[in-house]
Amino acid sequence: MRVAVLQNYVGIDGRTRVLAEVASILNERGIVPEVHCLGRPATAEKVSATFGVPARFTTRVHTAPDFRRGNLYKCLLLNKLAAHDLEDYDLILNSNNCLQFLPTKPAWIHYIHFPLAGNFEFKMEYGKSPAARLYAAPAMAILKLVPAALGHRALVLGNSEFTSDVIARAENLPRESVGVLYPPVSAPEGAPRMDREDLVVSIGTFSPPKRQLEQIEFAARFPEVRFVLIGNASYDPKYVRECEAAAGSLPNVRILGNAKWSEIEDHLGRARWFVHSTRHEPFGISPVEAMLRGCIPLVHDSGGVRETVPFSELRWTDGEDLAAKFEAVRLRDEVELRGRLLAHARRFTPEFFRPAFGAALDRVLAIEPAGVA
Repeated sequence: MRVAVLQNYVGIDGRTRVLAEVASILNERGIVPEVHCLGRPATAEKVSATFGVPARFTTRVHTAPDFRRGNLYKCLLLNKLAAHDLEDYDLILNSNNCLQFLPTKPAWIHYIHFPLAGNFEFKMEYGKSPAARLYAAPAMAILKLVPAALGHRALVLGNSEFTSDVIARAENLPRESVGVLYPPVSAPEGAPRMDREDLVVSIGTFSPPKRQLEQIEFAARFPEVRFVLIGNASYDPKYVRECEAAAGSLPNVRILGNAKWSEIEDHLGRARWFVHSTRHEPFGISPVEAMLRGCIPLVHDSGGVRETVPFSELRWTDGEDLAAKFEAVRLRDEVELRGRLLAHARRFTPEFFRPAFGAALDRVLAIEPAGVA
């Protein structure tokens, strides 16, 4: 059986973490998927080493202009470029976040991490200036005018209830036709350590949507607590400089850019708390990673993190509410709370994802092609 994966970018990110797990599941069935992508993809060896998942896949790179911040258009462009070639496969996993321009003959699992159409409603970078709105306008028009290409052998899945709600609304699909499959988040070996430091950690690419400047303002209110802000510092150097300037006068704040995973795990293993400030996060891998390593998260009360962090006392709406929730959680029985969080977070690990994805795979393959009696 020939299987393809459609994903514009293959690197060190959440979608590729899922790709590694999916490839591993397919490998166990004797299948090596071919990943259709753009740019310069990471190799299967690098992906396997980074995420600790033995995975074999090949890549087929489609040639396209290399525009750095054109993710909206890269996803649509890849669908268009790959459409003809995809007709030759038996099964395709679409991890490309849009449903337009695709052939309907093969069997499909559309695993949408967040639909492109949802960006205009929930992502701040597409509504903050006339230039940003002008940039996004053609993509908005395409997504509104070109219907989703769904054959009868297709499953549509979101990575959270929140994401699936947005998919159904954006693509005009019945909500009951869009399933939910939470992505796999790696758990450490052994139990988290119980002796924790008065340390708050955040993880996220340094960029306005991740709101590290707000986190620095939060840190200024608690000079007795150390804060370490960890993330990719290469994406938006200007924003990194702004964060460094804001943190420069605060001895309790450290900016840690481009950290190795071993450094990240070390901080999560020692920190008592974790803060996450992104609005309308589709799922939120980093808060789950933090919970699995023993941190108590404080997350914005929106999006998919309402599902991953189900306790209202750990969700906040603005800076004042965050400070109040933080003061309150410092007085809690953290051993009891940490145990509840850890038990909840385990449902987002590979041991739950793998059988659920396998069941989805069997389900779509059991559907007879059109015209077969």
